[in-house]
Amino acid sequence: MAAAASSAAAATAARCGRYAARCTPPRRRTNSRRSRRRVQNFVIEALEARLELARPLKEKIKAGRLWGSIFMRFGMAISNLSSFGGLQRDCLSIARHVAAAGHDVTILTTEIRGAIDPGCQVRIVKTTNPTNPGRDVALGAALAAQRRDFDRIVGFNKLPMLDIYYSGDRSYAKVKQGAWRTFSPRYRTQMQLEQGCFTPGARTSLIMLSERQQSEYQSIWKTPDGRFRRISPNLDPARRMPHLRSDGTRERMRAELGIGAGAETWLSIGWAAWVKGFDRVARALEAFPDCVWLVAGIAAGTPMAGHVLRGVPRQLRGNIRFLGFRDDIPAIMAAADLLVHPARIETTGTVIVEALANGLPIILTETCGFAHLVEKADAGLVIPGACSRRDLIAAISRGKAPGRLQSWSSNARIFGADPALSRGHEEAARLVAGELW
Repeated sequence: MAAAASSAAAATAARCGRYAARCTPPRRRTNSRRSRRRVQNFVIEALEARLELARPLKEKIKAGRLWGSIFMRFGMAISNLSSFGGLQRDCLSIARHVAAAGHDVTILTTEIRGAIDPGCQVRIVKTTNPTNPGRDVALGAALAAQRRDFDRIVGFNKLPMLDIYYSGDRSYAKVKQGAWRTFSPRYRTQMQLEQGCFTPGARTSLIMLSERQQSEYQSIWKTPDGRFRRISPNLDPARRMPHLRSDGTRERMRAELGIGAGAETWLSIGWAAWVKGFDRVARALEAFPDCVWLVAGIAAGTPMAGHVLRGVPRQLRGNIRFLGFRDDIPAIMAAADLLVHPARIETTGTVIVEALANGLPIILTETCGFAHLVEKADAGLVIPGACSRRDLIAAISRGKAPGRLQSWSSNARIFGADPALSRGHEEAARLVAGELW
């Protein structure tokens, strides 16, 4: 094989030499042989550089060259931006990675919630319809109008004109199962947008977060395997702080939140109460009247908080702390004893990986895309099936066995220290800025 490669290289050099000779200007009597050789060497070097530039980007990446070596203009579209939502943090982190590689990145969104540091340009797209389909339609129209501003468009929602779709959601066809759905304009709009991304004839490249998620989309749209790429979990290393459970932060946070020294404390994180299964936790709380339940993502006095309280007996409502949106989630996790996450819909669950990294045991449903990580770590329990009140109470009760929570916490901390849990955003950025597939 080496001899063949050497022979091929020699043949290429010979062809370049003959071409250089033809390109050499006519020799004047005053030209020396050395001058002629310099011109030939210059032409050969130019040809080699031209061949190098013509190599496919895939070969350059295999050769170890930086994935950001070719300047591009990226448009990244997402319905809203905040520092709280998992998909929003994914968008911001990937945008920063791509911008750090020297590219021009612009995020298009209809709303910014709270304070963020995007690290790139942000364009606000005006919309007269604040619903999710309304935001998506407005973003689609903006992408159509601004398409020439970008070399590549990356969507974090299902939108038209996408080169790449980063999927943080399940298929709408699976999430909405009611008989009413064919009569719903909202359903039809969302399904049209999904079809535009996943139909076999579409050209959108697809980034998935889990194998289950990919299988679900393929079962509906028959999308070819070659259109998909899957990435690792995307834990932000800055949110890995297991030491907060032992450096005094735990005691300080519990005192600030009015939690007694010996009170078992549950934590739930999210703002969509029904989706995250908060009503299930509320019904289970009656079986554990001495527990304190922290709810991050829902503020006290809001309609969503009122919805959660409807399932809690009046005498136990004082056990609930609605914390609203928080930037100190690792510290809140340090104050808790158990993450209770019986979600109905959860594509992956970034909060699950964050809990593992911070040594917090987890009770969750098998619906969650990262449920297998909890089983692999032996850091909690996965509830199969529909998760009735009895199922949730039984799972939490198993965690009360002597030494069980301490064992789960230790296992979570060990598993959560794996750097592979933080590679997802970098992998996604390489895919976004690399050769389309």
